[in-house]
Amino acid sequence: MSMLAKVGRFCRDYGVIYTARKVLYRTYIKYYLGGRYCPFAISEEERNKQSAWVPDRKVKISIVVPLYNTNEEFLVQMLQSVMDQTYADWELCLADASDDEACRARIAELVHKAQEKDGRISYQRLASNEGISENTNRAIEMSTGDYIALLDHDDLLHPSALYDVMQQINYHQGEFVYTDELSFDGTTNRVQNIHFKPDFSPESFRSNNYICHFSAIRADLMKKLQFRSNYDGAQDYDFVFRCVEAAGREQIHHIPRILYHWRCHEDSTAENPESKTYAFEAGKRAIEAHYQRTGIDAEVHQGEFL
Repeated sequence: MSMLAKVGRFCRDYGVIYTARKVLYRTYIKYYLGGRYCPFAISEEERNKQSAWVPDRKVKISIVVPLYNTNEEFLVQMLQSVMDQTYADWELCLADASDDEACRARIAELVHKAQEKDGRISYQRLASNEGISENTNRAIEMSTGDYIALLDHDDLLHPSALYDVMQQINYHQGEFVYTDELSFDGTTNRVQNIHFKPDFSPESFRSNNYICHFSAIRADLMKKLQFRSNYDGAQDYDFVFRCVEAAGREQIHHIPRILYHWRCHEDSTAENPESKTYAFEAGKRAIEAHYQRTGIDAEVHQGEFL
């Protein structure tokens, strides 16, 4: 959707004054605040310091990524962001469900080139596209780590992401760790929105899935619960509810730092959430199922998206 069309849509739906305020706010964030306060790069001194840190126990983090007709440029950037992590004990598990054969062949070629540089990357072609939940489950099956972290195929990790996650795991023994995030348009200096999240609150979470990215979960818990395809579009919402029910709210830890960069483009919910209304319906069902499992008598209504 063009910028002009987007502004016209907002004027029609929300009025001229609201639209003008939104444009000014977005511009202020995108061209000033984002790049100033949420830089993607770190200094060489900080990189060396983080790389030299030795945790109290050996913990391997498996990053799982389902691929599907992935844009080549986005794929290369995602792979590089993982290889640039300052914490070294990780593996990247890529499960490719692409159904465009030309794209699939190019993805395999790019991944193989990355594997030649870094042996911590594994790749598997799936026989068919089973949807986001089952494709993610196939990537989880590939993993061998103590914790499993979730990454989308077109997004980026801050260089300190795994280091900060490991700090939380090492010193607080969290079973589920999540971080703050932002969305960007084109380059990481063009910030669309900054999402500073609250610490975990079951009451708040029941009305809004604010956890999303970046999340790392204890591997045995992740493999036991897995994702459920009947909640595709809100599969992470359903999963976190079940994870909290199994592990307890005290095991959910929040890192108040921007460590995940969510790319905006025409096919992403970050760019146009209204294009995937099925996700809102799936989210509503996830909340209803949570209330039913926990014995809470409640009625769930979907509010208007603003």
